[in-house]
Amino acid sequence: VPPLADVPAAPRPRPDKGGGDGAPRWLSTPPTAYAASLGYTLERGKTPTANGWTNPDTRTVRVSDTLNDAHAAKTLTHEVAHIQCEHVTNMNEHRQHRGLMETEAESVAYVVCGVFGLDSAAYSDHCPVRHPR
Repeated sequence: VPPLADVPAAPRPRPDKGGGDGAPRWLSTPPTAYAASLGYTLERGKTPTANGWTNPDTRTVRVSDTLNDAHAAKTLTHEVAHIQCEHVTNMNEHRQHRGLMETEAESVAYVVCGVFGLDSAAYSDHCPVRHPR
Protein backbone atom coordinates (compact mmCIF):
# COMPACT_ATOMS: atom_id res chain seq x y z
CA VAL A 1 0.00 0.00 0.00
CA PRO A 2 1.53 3.34 -0.99
CA PRO A 3 1.87 6.05 1.65
CA LEU A 4 -1.14 8.35 1.69
CA ALA A 5 1.03 11.28 0.58
CA ASP A 6 1.86 9.36 -2.64
CA VAL A 7 -1.78 8.72 -3.57
CA PRO A 8 -3.08 11.37 -5.96
CA ALA A 9 -6.25 13.10 -4.87
CA ALA A 10 -9.26 11.91 -6.84
CA PRO A 11 -12.06 14.23 -7.82
CA ARG A 12 -15.05 13.87 -5.55
CA PRO A 13 -17.56 11.63 -7.33
CA ARG A 14 -21.01 12.97 -8.06
CA PRO A 15 -23.99 10.71 -7.52
CA ASP A 16 -25.15 9.27 -10.84
CA LYS A 17 -27.83 6.66 -10.48
CA GLY A 18 -27.61 5.76 -14.16
CA GLY A 19 -27.20 2.02 -13.64
CA GLY A 20 -30.95 1.48 -13.51
CA ASP A 21 -30.81 -0.45 -10.26
CA GLY A 22 -29.06 2.06 -8.02
CA ALA A 23 -25.46 1.42 -9.09
CA PRO A 24 -23.71 4.63 -10.07
CA ARG A 25 -22.25 4.28 -13.59
CA TRP A 26 -18.79 5.37 -12.44
CA LEU A 27 -18.58 2.76 -9.66
CA SER A 28 -17.87 -0.04 -12.12
CA THR A 29 -14.97 1.81 -13.72
CA PRO A 30 -12.68 2.58 -10.73
CA PRO A 31 -12.58 -0.98 -9.30
CA THR A 32 -12.13 -2.41 -12.81
CA ALA A 33 -9.27 -0.03 -13.57
CA TYR A 34 -7.75 -0.68 -10.17
CA ALA A 35 -7.89 -4.47 -10.65
CA ALA A 36 -6.20 -3.99 -14.04
CA SER A 37 -3.51 -1.81 -12.47
CA LEU A 38 -2.75 -4.73 -10.12
CA GLY A 39 -2.36 -7.02 -13.13
CA TYR A 40 -5.76 -8.72 -12.90
CA THR A 41 -8.25 -9.29 -15.70
CA LEU A 42 -11.97 -8.91 -15.01
CA GLU A 43 -14.49 -11.40 -16.37
CA ARG A 44 -18.26 -11.69 -16.11
CA GLY A 45 -19.43 -15.28 -16.24
CA LYS A 46 -20.57 -18.34 -14.35
CA THR A 47 -19.64 -18.56 -10.66
CA PRO A 48 -21.67 -21.58 -9.50
CA THR A 49 -21.27 -21.25 -5.73
CA ALA A 50 -20.32 -17.60 -5.25
CA ASN A 51 -21.03 -14.09 -6.47
CA GLY A 52 -17.41 -13.80 -7.56
CA TRP A 53 -13.92 -15.15 -7.09
CA THR A 54 -10.27 -14.24 -7.54
CA ASN A 55 -7.70 -16.62 -9.02
CA PRO A 56 -4.17 -15.44 -8.23
CA ASP A 57 -2.60 -18.05 -10.53
CA THR A 58 -4.32 -16.70 -13.64
CA ARG A 59 -4.64 -13.19 -12.17
CA THR A 60 -8.35 -13.23 -12.94
CA VAL A 61 -11.32 -11.78 -11.09
CA ARG A 62 -14.66 -13.20 -12.14
CA VAL A 63 -18.00 -11.68 -11.18
CA SER A 64 -21.23 -13.59 -11.74
CA ASP A 65 -23.12 -12.59 -14.86
CA THR A 66 -26.40 -13.16 -13.00
CA LEU A 67 -25.92 -10.14 -10.69
CA ASN A 68 -27.49 -6.75 -11.29
CA ASP A 69 -25.14 -3.79 -11.79
CA ALA A 70 -25.18 -2.67 -8.14
CA HIS A 71 -24.50 -6.17 -6.80
CA ALA A 72 -21.78 -6.75 -9.43
CA ALA A 73 -20.06 -3.46 -8.51
CA LYS A 74 -20.10 -4.42 -4.83
CA THR A 75 -18.82 -7.94 -5.62
CA LEU A 76 -15.99 -6.58 -7.76
CA THR A 77 -15.04 -4.20 -4.93
CA HIS A 78 -15.07 -7.18 -2.51
CA GLU A 79 -12.76 -9.19 -4.80
CA VAL A 80 -10.38 -6.23 -5.24
CA ALA A 81 -10.32 -5.96 -1.43
CA HIS A 82 -9.09 -9.57 -1.27
CA ILE A 83 -6.24 -8.61 -3.59
CA GLN A 84 -5.40 -5.39 -1.77
CA CYS A 85 -5.55 -7.06 1.66
CA GLU A 86 -3.18 -9.75 0.31
CA HIS A 87 -5.66 -12.55 1.01
CA VAL A 88 -4.77 -14.29 -2.24
CA THR A 89 -0.99 -14.34 -1.77
CA ASN A 90 -1.17 -17.57 0.23
CA MET A 91 -4.22 -19.68 -0.62
CA ASN A 92 -3.48 -22.23 2.14
CA GLU A 93 -3.74 -19.43 4.68
CA HIS A 94 -6.88 -18.17 2.92
CA ARG A 95 -8.51 -21.58 3.31
CA GLN A 96 -7.46 -21.76 6.97
CA HIS A 97 -8.75 -18.26 7.83
CA ARG A 98 -11.45 -17.84 5.20
CA GLY A 99 -14.09 -16.48 7.56
CA LEU A 100 -11.83 -13.69 8.77
CA MET A 101 -10.69 -12.83 5.25
CA GLU A 102 -14.24 -12.78 3.90
CA THR A 103 -15.29 -10.49 6.74
CA GLU A 104 -12.37 -8.14 6.01
CA ALA A 105 -13.09 -8.03 2.26
CA GLU A 106 -16.80 -7.50 2.86
CA SER A 107 -16.09 -4.70 5.34
CA VAL A 108 -13.76 -2.95 2.89
CA ALA A 109 -16.32 -3.31 0.09
CA TYR A 110 -19.08 -1.91 2.30
CA VAL A 111 -17.04 1.18 3.19
CA VAL A 112 -15.71 1.79 -0.34
CA CYS A 113 -19.16 1.39 -1.89
CA GLY A 114 -20.57 3.77 0.72
CA VAL A 115 -17.97 6.40 -0.15
CA PHE A 116 -19.16 6.18 -3.76
CA GLY A 117 -22.82 6.42 -2.82
CA LEU A 118 -23.79 2.76 -3.22
CA ASP A 119 -25.61 1.25 -0.24
CA SER A 120 -24.33 -2.30 -0.44
CA ALA A 121 -25.90 -3.59 2.78
CA ALA A 122 -28.43 -5.67 0.82
CA TYR A 123 -25.54 -7.42 -0.94
CA SER A 124 -23.39 -8.16 2.14
CA ASP A 125 -23.16 -11.93 2.37
CA HIS A 126 -20.42 -12.20 4.98
CA CYS A 127 -21.26 -9.34 7.35
CA PRO A 128 -24.66 -8.74 8.85
CA VAL A 129 -24.39 -5.03 8.01
CA ARG A 130 -27.81 -3.54 8.38
CA HIS A 131 -28.93 -0.08 9.28
CA PRO A 132 -32.33 1.62 9.50
CA ARG A 133 -33.48 3.37 6.36
